[in-house]
Amino acid sequence: MIYGLNIFEYSHGPSDFSKQQKRYTEEMLGLGMDIAAALKQLHALGFVHLDVKPDNFVCVEADGELRWKLGDYGSAIPVSEQGRSVRTGTRRFMAPEVLSHSKISYSADVYSWGCAMISLVAGSEWNTQDAYQFKFDEGVTINNVCWWKTSSETEIALWKIVARAVVPNPKARFRDGGELLAAL
Repeated sequence: MIYGLNIFEYSHGPSDFSKQQKRYTEEMLGLGMDIAAALKQLHALGFVHLDVKPDNFVCVEADGELRWKLGDYGSAIPVSEQGRSVRTGTRRFMAPEVLSHSKISYSADVYSWGCAMISLVAGSEWNTQDAYQFKFDEGVTINNVCWWKTSSETEIALWKIVARAVVPNPKARFRDGGELLAAL
């Protein structure tokens, strides 16, 4: 695995990617679950991270396996401040309510998690507004370009979860890291 994981570094684009898709699906699911578990713990401690992005994912070896950890808690705020208007983190991964200085909740981290998952597939082609253009049907479509054709139940389930994570309405997303992890 690569720090900052851009899965297209292994291929020549979306068409070549399908040959290695099963391995990447397992890696994406593992990474997604590890980061969701970190969010679950953080949210249980009463904090919102507010800067969930691939640059803050750290790969470590634990019990002979590679695991992903969430780092950089410099933007985190305690739940006692939850609901206040803040604008912190990396714009590309910010939830709409953070961008608009509206009240925030744990679901802002869920949104950022979904954006991070999308960016790991789309790489540098993905930008701030693309989460609003994210669609999932028979594949992952961003701005009408299909980046990932689904071929297994695991892939379909994973991308349906990502699609729910990046809906603009925070009340329609997973409530927190625990609910997200349970869905995964």
